[in-house]
Amino acid sequence: DTFKQILEVQLVTAMGPPGGGRAEITQRVQSKFNVINFCFPSDTQVRRIFQSILGHHFLSQEFEEDIRPLAEPLAIATINLYHKIGEVFRATPAKAHYVFNLRDISKVIQGICQVDKYYCDTKESLLKLWCHEIMRIFGDRMTNNNDKQELIKMMSERLEAELQTTWKGVHGETTEETVFIDFFDETNTAYQEIPDMKSLKEVVEGKLAKYNELIRGAPMDIVLFNEAVINTCKINRILKLSRGHAMLIGDGGSGRHSLTKLAADIAGYKTFSIKIRKNYGLKDFREDLKIFCEDVGTRKKPGVFLFSDNEIAMESFVEDVNSLISTGEVPNLFAKDKQMEIREKVKKEAGSDNEDVIWNYFLNKVSSNLHVVFCMSKSGDNLRNYTRMYPGLVNNTTMIWFNQWPEEALFEVAERFIKELEFEDKVQKAVAKFFSVAHTSVIEYSDRMWAELKRLYYVTPTNYIELVKGYVSLLQEKRDEIGFEINKLATGLKRLEEAQEKAEELSKALDVAHNDLTQKQKDCEDLMIRTTQSSREADEKKKEVEAKTIVVEKEKAETQRLADEAQADLDKAMPALLSASEKIEKLTNKEFAEVRAYNKPPEQVEGVMAVILIFMGHTDTTWPNAKRILSEANFVNKIKEFSRDQKDNITTRTLNKVEKFTSMGTMGLGKVFNISQAAGCLWEWCLAMEKYAKAFRDIEPRRIKVKTLEEKLKKSEEELKHLQDSFLKLRQEIEDLNQQLAQAKADMEKFNNDAIELKSQLETAERLVYLLGSSKENWHRRKKNLEEQFENLIGDALVSAAFLSYAGPFPAEYRKKLVGEVLMNQVKVA
Repeated sequence: DTFKQILEVQLVTAMGPPGGGRAEITQRVQSKFNVINFCFPSDTQVRRIFQSILGHHFLSQEFEEDIRPLAEPLAIATINLYHKIGEVFRATPAKAHYVFNLRDISKVIQGICQVDKYYCDTKESLLKLWCHEIMRIFGDRMTNNNDKQELIKMMSERLEAELQTTWKGVHGETTEETVFIDFFDETNTAYQEIPDMKSLKEVVEGKLAKYNELIRGAPMDIVLFNEAVINTCKINRILKLSRGHAMLIGDGGSGRHSLTKLAADIAGYKTFSIKIRKNYGLKDFREDLKIFCEDVGTRKKPGVFLFSDNEIAMESFVEDVNSLISTGEVPNLFAKDKQMEIREKVKKEAGSDNEDVIWNYFLNKVSSNLHVVFCMSKSGDNLRNYTRMYPGLVNNTTMIWFNQWPEEALFEVAERFIKELEFEDKVQKAVAKFFSVAHTSVIEYSDRMWAELKRLYYVTPTNYIELVKGYVSLLQEKRDEIGFEINKLATGLKRLEEAQEKAEELSKALDVAHNDLTQKQKDCEDLMIRTTQSSREADEKKKEVEAKTIVVEKEKAETQRLADEAQADLDKAMPALLSASEKIEKLTNKEFAEVRAYNKPPEQVEGVMAVILIFMGHTDTTWPNAKRILSEANFVNKIKEFSRDQKDNITTRTLNKVEKFTSMGTMGLGKVFNISQAAGCLWEWCLAMEKYAKAFRDIEPRRIKVKTLEEKLKKSEEELKHLQDSFLKLRQEIEDLNQQLAQAKADMEKFNNDAIELKSQLETAERLVYLLGSSKENWHRRKKNLEEQFENLIGDALVSAAFLSYAGPFPAEYRKKLVGEVLMNQVKVA
């Protein structure tokens, strides 16, 4: 291999004292360096630093005159308290995070510097703020209430020694924890003390409601009891501090993740987290970190990286998180091409063209805007190992130790989940009380088991939530199961009673059906007799109609024959009459005028007019009268009307008068035509009318006979019509009777079938009652037992759910005592 030389390179290194995860550097390596030891500054120097910071803040913000002199005693009290805490609270395997440094003092001073003069205008309010910040930095990491009380005692001593007051003098008699927040009023972001816990709870619940409205996916269904509200405010306070990082130490289900998301949303920060999947490794983790860092480094909006010890797939994850918390960056996270891309994004904002300046600007933004919240579990060795191996996790974070939920928190959580069961208010409170007592009792039993058997049992809020959810599920399941059995038995008993009642009803209905069937049979027989009689009458009536029809047909034929003969004779005279009428119609006025022109007409013309006047019934047959009639405008119409209406009414007397003229030798038709064409046509009509009248007179006896026969025929037809109507009516009656008979038979068949069906149903019902009669008493007894079980189901399910959730890790003796002495007694009390 080629030997390589490194020229013109100087190494500047830094190290801490060995211990706490730092390896010891050998003397051989140290001999190659000029070693400079940075000694811990003296109390005077530290006091001066923080006194100056507070003094400048009070002066620049124009605080009241009685507050400005407090900068020095506050700095002294904080430093003295810090030393006292370091002496009393030593790190142990169980309290490996009890490690304190100057950063803790700076966080206290930083918290005090958040306050505004308008919300801190008295000495008491400033001292209350100092106590609050001490509790946030030191008190929140305490693992038990005894340590917290000891810390309060130390604070009270410092208040008396340096600030000439006491804990009660600052806080009064109140037992509520002092809380300062900057989101109590949406229109005012000043860091201020909350007036009371109820108001704070309403504000945080409102923030949660808004978060759930805006969040995509499943909303956070969490119960904000007082402890959860205060923890949310604590996390929010850390996130709002510059480069504020948090380590949340608690059991599963204590709300670390949910409260962090809520606190980040209240601060207006975006929350980042990784999603563990199969084969998720360091490369994937760093790709996620790149996205998070680039997002907060190129935007003005800060973000929160929420990381949990459950997500540590590789040890190197913790190294990167430790580096991110300590220095604000992960070495070699971004490739050169990505760095160039990021520099272009922030170049304008950085206000420089120097690549190193731009990159440092980006790293500073990441360090300031990315807040890491590391969630650790109390159980196991992770907390002890990580705090020892990675001191940055302790030194650069503000810790919050999530204590066991108090009874009021357990009570509120239980009430929230059992609301869906719709208990009465008294029962709901009793059930919630049972849950809280059961959980705290199990914690006591687990402590006793550790003391007696050295067996650990971690009782976490997750167990409690599973208990409540399990109870809700178990109660609903058993309610459905037992309720279904009760309903099934109740239905069976009801059906059995209905079967007995049905059997009685069927028996009565069967008697009625038999009576109806007998009546229908009788009705059918009566209808058959009436039908037979009517059929016989109809046959006789039919024969009578047929005979009468033959007689009528004969009379009709004879009458028709005589009428036809008479009409034939009459029709012989009709052509001449019609011909004459047509000739008269063809005559013109001129031709009639020729006739009227005669003052003394020829004998033939005067005779023609005399005959016309005789036909028309005139007694005056003289020429002047004839001339007047002839002059009438409707003369021809009168001739037509007479031919149409009066030709059948000419009497023998009239014919005798006419015959006197027609028998004269001078009245020949040719002679008349020779004298006058009009007179000839009129005379031709007169002769045809005479001929028709004589023919009509000759057939008159036959016409009278025909009329007589027609009257007789009409009477016979009327008699025949009456017979036919009677026959049709009788036949209709027979059809009606047949229909009634068919309907009666159908009804009888139906009644018969109904009777058979009723009989079958009655037999089935009686058989069912007989077979199930012996089971009825057993069903009643089982139904009563199930109803008692259903009544006691609330308490039984409580004991069962608690046993299933908690009793598994306990030995038999502990289980027996837990159930007998705690669970059963609490159910009886409830």
